[in-house]
Amino acid sequence: MLVDGETRELVRYTALQASLLEERNWRLAVLGVEEIGIRPTVVASLIGVDPAAEWELAAGRVDAVAAEIDDPQLFVSLENVRVQDETDLRELGGRYEELGVDLSERSDQLFDELRAVAGDLPNGAALLRTARVLEAAAATRTSTAIQLSSYFSARFSGPDTARDEATVLVQQQVVYDGAIKQINRSVRPNSNVAAQMLVVEQSAEIARFEEGVAQLIVDIQASAAVGTAEGFANIAGDLDGVARQFEAGKVSSGVHLDLVTAAGTDVIVSSQMLTSRANDATRQATATIAVLSVLSVAFAIALTRFIGQPLYRLSETASLLRDGVHRDNEVFSGPSEIREAASALNEASSHLRLAERQANALARGDLDAAVLAETARGDLGVSLQAAVQTLAASLAEREEFRRRLAHEASHDGLTHLPNRKACLAQLEAGLVRTDQRRSTLAVIFIDLDGFKIVNDQFGHPAGDLVLETTSARLLAGVREGDHVGRLGGDEFVVIAEPVASLDEAERLAARLLEAIGEPISLGKATVRVGASIGIAMADESHAEADALLRDADLAVYRAKSNGRNQVVVCDEELRSLVVHQNELEVELRLAIENDELTLFYQPIVDPNSGALVGLEALIRWFRPDGTLVSPDAFIPFAERSDLIVEIDCWVVARVARQLDAWRRGGAGALLPVSINISGRHLSVDDFVVDVMSPLEQYGVDPTLIIIEVTERALLDDLGGAATKLQTLRDNGVRIAIDDFGTGYTSLAHLRTLPIDILKLDQSFTRDDSTQSLVKLIIDTGHLLGVSITSEGIETADQARALSELGSDDLQGYYYGRPSPPEDVVFGANELADEVSS
Repeated sequence: MLVDGETRELVRYTALQASLLEERNWRLAVLGVEEIGIRPTVVASLIGVDPAAEWELAAGRVDAVAAEIDDPQLFVSLENVRVQDETDLRELGGRYEELGVDLSERSDQLFDELRAVAGDLPNGAALLRTARVLEAAAATRTSTAIQLSSYFSARFSGPDTARDEATVLVQQQVVYDGAIKQINRSVRPNSNVAAQMLVVEQSAEIARFEEGVAQLIVDIQASAAVGTAEGFANIAGDLDGVARQFEAGKVSSGVHLDLVTAAGTDVIVSSQMLTSRANDATRQATATIAVLSVLSVAFAIALTRFIGQPLYRLSETASLLRDGVHRDNEVFSGPSEIREAASALNEASSHLRLAERQANALARGDLDAAVLAETARGDLGVSLQAAVQTLAASLAEREEFRRRLAHEASHDGLTHLPNRKACLAQLEAGLVRTDQRRSTLAVIFIDLDGFKIVNDQFGHPAGDLVLETTSARLLAGVREGDHVGRLGGDEFVVIAEPVASLDEAERLAARLLEAIGEPISLGKATVRVGASIGIAMADESHAEADALLRDADLAVYRAKSNGRNQVVVCDEELRSLVVHQNELEVELRLAIENDELTLFYQPIVDPNSGALVGLEALIRWFRPDGTLVSPDAFIPFAERSDLIVEIDCWVVARVARQLDAWRRGGAGALLPVSINISGRHLSVDDFVVDVMSPLEQYGVDPTLIIIEVTERALLDDLGGAATKLQTLRDNGVRIAIDDFGTGYTSLAHLRTLPIDILKLDQSFTRDDSTQSLVKLIIDTGHLLGVSITSEGIETADQARALSELGSDDLQGYYYGRPSPPEDVVFGANELADEVSS
């Protein structure tokens, strides 16, 4: 049967995922031991287990399960993962993870197919319940394996890795507890899983492993709280405890693997029972109908067989009835036996006609048809009516189950709004309608602002509440007939159909923007989120669903670039800009490869002495024909992609090389150079390495480097950015906030950020009316221990005013425009002469 095949394949893929994760852990353990130079015999004596042997056993279990799956490509994937000369732990772990993702996607596909097939069978919910238990059992096995790996990674690593692994352990405890609760809610008594759960609950080794993990988390948190590394790598002092914990983790992993096996067995048993019941029910129904038909005809013939020739007509009528030809209420004469037989035939004919009409109604799916409530005379009529009602109820239940599955497949589980696939289908249908009616529609794309901050500060439950509240406000704010959906994450869409004009769409978007911005109560706290909204209008040249959604997304990006919390319309100018930017990306990548980029340096001076105290590195792009491309034309575009990370890395390396060249050329005392860093680059895990590696390569003193970041880059991930910048400061690099005063950083934030310099935006230096505010910023910055650099100085009056207000350093065209490195003037007298002239 189809359902049995789907079930067995789902069980095999689930078991394969669990075994593959075990193989990955043992192989990483073997490579890790080799990497730190410990002999396998030493490891075996310490923990009582040979990792290499365990790896071979785990690989054998993977091969055994894979052999049951009819997929030759699967063994090719396993061979690619098991490259023997691989020594990079991260690369190896990545390949195992990629294959695990493929297997997980196949399992999800099989589960969806199983739900669809089971939905066509009575009592299909029982099979789905055991399948969910299988999923949960696999989750406990996966979580246990991850905890075992993270436990020993934390024990044998430094403080930073230990804290990261402690976070993983806490997360996996939550996953494990949730999976156990799911099993307990869904497991059937007397099932294989129920028996195995008793083993899990009574296992002293599992309890010991969980206690060891919990204690390790407490130890790591305590060590992190006092700021020391004590306890993170103190392994030698407790080898017996480590060995016992390893053995407990191994036993726990095996018990949970048995739990997965038991769950798989239950799913297969449930599948076979479901299929058997369906087949039995079909055979029983067919046999019952056949017996009733034969008995009806036989009964009529038996009454007439002994009456003779006068009963020929009665026999003919019965034959016609048998062949499906009905005669309405024929009148027969003759003996009472003949008349009674004729009455029985007429009644049987009536029953069959009624049964035929009811069968046709059921076949059409018309469960509300009046004919289904009709009851023929006699006991047979009552029995037929009971059978019809039972079948109608079963069909209604199956139809409801199918509707529920269809709704879940097309709607978001949290907000219950249509998902991306359903929204695209609705948009395509709307475009057809508007084309027929010669009307138009608008796609309003909504991306929340500040949602990540709510998630980080208050947790995912708070984020879920924000998403639910936002969906409710969107539903309340749209017009009748408009369509609201959730595209994923914190992205929503409104399909406004029809709209009379762009103005009407903009008014609707503005109303939604205002509604989203209302406060949201999180219990003891209240938060606000904004939104960046993009609008795309359907017209003759832009009437495809995917294109409209893409255009609205472009407008959202423009809204975020312009400061967020606003509505932007996608027009031809924006579409042309995208085409231009795509061309620019190709040219910019070639420019990096062909060394068309260069750095200019602008002086930073002491306002009192006029001495040169620093330089700012500014990128320039000269095309092969000598044309200068302004940074304003390509840097904002590069910010939209990882291309800006490549540019940042190029600038850091070029500055390091230039400082080395100046030093070798006898330039004298070198000056610090400021480098602008993108917020996108700041969010990359390897950001600190990207900055420090070129300095080490060229032997540059880190104190000669100042990293400048904008306020907005900090606020995108305040905690993560602060940690990375503090690491740079610990290595000697100084940190500056660029364009201060134009973003959202409060002075209170400065107390918690690792900042050395504030660079006042030129909008303050050129506006005399802001001097009181500038004075407040400068004085507060000094109180917090940071120095102040004022940008955009173009006149002597501006220089004098900012100096009197207390600015430590000044920068601008008044002191010098950006120039090539060979034109940089070192020394206070030369620069002072240039300024005076």
